Amino acid sequence: MLLGRRLLQAATQDSASDDEMLRTLKTHDRFFCETMEIIPAAFYFPTDAETNWKKSAPKKYHKNVQALKQQESSKKNLLKRAKFSPAAQQSNEERQKATAAVEKKEQAQVKPIKSSAATEENGLEGLRARLAVKIQAMREQRKAEEKTGKKRPSRAEAAAEQRALKKRKTTANKSKAKAEKREQETAAKTESETQVKKDADTTVDAGSISYGSLLLDDGSEKDNKPKTRHGQSVRGIQNLLKKAERNAQRLEELKKTEEGKEKAKAKGWDTALQQAAGKVVMDDPKLLRAKLKKKEKAKAKSTKEWKERTAKLEVSKKERQKKKLTNALGRGKKDAAKPTEKKGRKGPRAGFEGKKGEAFLNADKKGGKPAGKKSGGPSK
Repeated sequence: MLLGRRLLQAATQDSASDDEMLRTLKTHDRFFCETMEIIPAAFYFPTDAETNWKKSAPKKYHKNVQALKQQESSKKNLLKRAKFSPAAQQSNEERQKATAAVEKKEQAQVKPIKSSAATEENGLEGLRARLAVKIQAMREQRKAEEKTGKKRPSRAEAAAEQRALKKRKTTANKSKAKAEKREQETAAKTESETQVKKDADTTVDAGSISYGSLLLDDGSEKDNKPKTRHGQSVRGIQNLLKKAERNAQRLEELKKTEEGKEKAKAKGWDTALQQAAGKVVMDDPKLLRAKLKKKEKAKAKSTKEWKERTAKLEVSKKERQKKKLTNALGRGKKDAAKPTEKKGRKGPRAGFEGKKGEAFLNADKKGGKPAGKKSGGPSK
């Protein structure tokens, strides 16, 4: 009897604990649901990507922007009204069901996108088709070569043929460019000669004369080239002299015929115009010889001065070396002549002999021994 009561009591205790746990869970669930109802749904529901894109994208990419605006504003007004009407309030579960239904409907409406022809062409199929066409063309070429009996060239032979073709093309282009350049030079030369002849035939007015410091008729200014420090070198003057002598000899030969006289006259006018424009024309052999003589004389003088300077530097260098050697040898003899001194302490010890070392610091003036305690006689 006692055992049955105990078993019944244990069963009632277990059921009571289960009921208590269930009540606790229900309380927690109610609290959680009420808390979720307080928080707005916009904070924990995911936003639509399309609406976000519509907000961020510029308005010019949308169709019927005004209609969309009106639709969104009307939706906002409806939401505001529903917020304050108890009948239109929805729980979180109902909202979730509605959004799931809308998403399911949109997925059903979406059709699978077929790949376009351009995508197929650019994709793997397009590559395969192009490869097949290339292989077929190569096969046809090989069959044609077999029929004609032509031997197929190796890779090295094909590369050599390509190089030879490229070389032929470059040489042809170079020769063409050279021919064009020669034609341009001849055309410019003939044009300048005709212009010189015209200038020689026409009479020169005083108003058309241009000087070096003024502008020329064509509007170009004097060419002020930067002058070097020492002017032209001896070799440059020698080359100018040779050129001037050749030109003078040629002019003398030209003056023997009428056509040559015309050319010499045109050349003289050209030189005169250049000098009037301010350019230095060095074509007089006499002046160039004088200039060369002067330059050679100045160069000889400079060479002589430079040699004297280098000789003086060499003499001063030798004197300094000699003096340095003499000083070093004299210093060694002086060190050897000094007597070697014994190592040890020099002078009086500090605190014992005093400054001059005559006596101890605590010595008696008469005896010279340190004045300490007098020794007493034997104790009686």
